[in-house]
Amino acid sequence: MSKLKWLLAAVALFIAIFLAMTLIGRALPSRHVAAASITLNQPADSVWSAIRDFAGYPTWWPHVVTLNRLPDTPGREVWSQLDKYGDELPLEVVVAEPPRRLVTRIGAEDLPFSGTWTYELSASVEGCTVTLTEDGEIYNPLFRFMARFVFGHHDTLESYLTALGRRFGEEPSVIRLPSAS
Repeated sequence: MSKLKWLLAAVALFIAIFLAMTLIGRALPSRHVAAASITLNQPADSVWSAIRDFAGYPTWWPHVVTLNRLPDTPGREVWSQLDKYGDELPLEVVVAEPPRRLVTRIGAEDLPFSGTWTYELSASVEGCTVTLTEDGEIYNPLFRFMARFVFGHHDTLESYLTALGRRFGEEPSVIRLPSAS
């Protein structure tokens, strides 16, 4: 087979894979819910302080480069998160009930995804259990396919919880919780 035929075959295969991923992504639900938890040997107040200190995230969560405070929207605190991939994500604090519950939401309408993160802290025998739930929606079918089959819906949640444990000098086991996706 000539080099041109190999090249054409490779291009055709690439296009077929791309189309298959997009079609499968279209068949997947756009909404997903993923949850995970860890238990730390820390009091809830200490864990709450770390979670609530958004500006401090870059010092302990490698996923985040910067988190900067923006002007509030009516009644809501707003932050801009720059991640290690160079993506900027505006975050709004929707609910803050110290030291047990925090809800943040993506504060932009023009992204290929949206959603909330709900942080729930509860006392445990060891100290504090942190449950993090992502309730998200992915509009782009190719991104939907990648999130479901390549990265997984739990990837960023688990990265955050592992880093939070390390912030306290602990190596907690991350437990995936049953989800709707």
